[in-house]
Amino acid sequence: MKKNRTIAVIPARGGSKGVPRKAKKILGNKPLISWTIDAAVKCELIDWIYVTTDDPEIKQIALDHDSDRVFVAERPTLLATDWVQTDEVLRYTLRQIGADLPESDVVRAVMLDPTCPFRTDQHISDAIRLHAAMGEGTVFAAYPDHRFHWKVGEHQMEPVFHDPAHRLGRQWIPKEDWLWQECGALYVIGLDKFLLLGNYRQPPFMPIPLDEADAIEIDTPVDWERAVMRAREIINETSNSLPLP
Repeated sequence: MKKNRTIAVIPARGGSKGVPRKAKKILGNKPLISWTIDAAVKCELIDWIYVTTDDPEIKQIALDHDSDRVFVAERPTLLATDWVQTDEVLRYTLRQIGADLPESDVVRAVMLDPTCPFRTDQHISDAIRLHAAMGEGTVFAAYPDHRFHWKVGEHQMEPVFHDPAHRLGRQWIPKEDWLWQECGALYVIGLDKFLLLGNYRQPPFMPIPLDEADAIEIDTPVDWERAVMRAREIINETSNSLPLP
């Protein structure tokens, strides 16, 4: 009988173009990747956490975490280039660590991208529980986008879910007409289905809502500056909530 175990995979290559060395870069009070590892460690529903990397410094950062659930899966340089898709990395990592896992017990994988550092252990727990209730498909992180969107039509731009001639404020958009912006903060998938199809985005799909401030995805220097401000807010909030000695 399966014990319904869950593994987390954190893909973190050493090279990055938009923000060089970003996984190792200090954000707030710790390396960027540590935000994601810490959230995974705090999530009690994750049994094992694997950081897959080609970079010795990232490997050491991961191993420095004081947890017997954190491991490193070495990634070959061939799978650490710009054009390699995350599906390929996840598939390679799961096959690489398969011999070390009780195969019959592991039913679910959580993919956590360190470029989205502000998802919390609560977000991860909620996503795992939702996936368990669904029994299949993909749970992913997203935030509601209340902006007015347009698409390219046949002869002109066309509105998406709004009438520009009779438009109320964004706060009046019905919930069923909300657009959701996917971010890479987390994906939860069934392990058997992924290994069979090789794609971590499989229907049915359900989102775990994040606040837009916590859905920052760091790809550019501008994103990094936004993340610095958000990290400062989180550190200040945490400091203010600590009891006085």
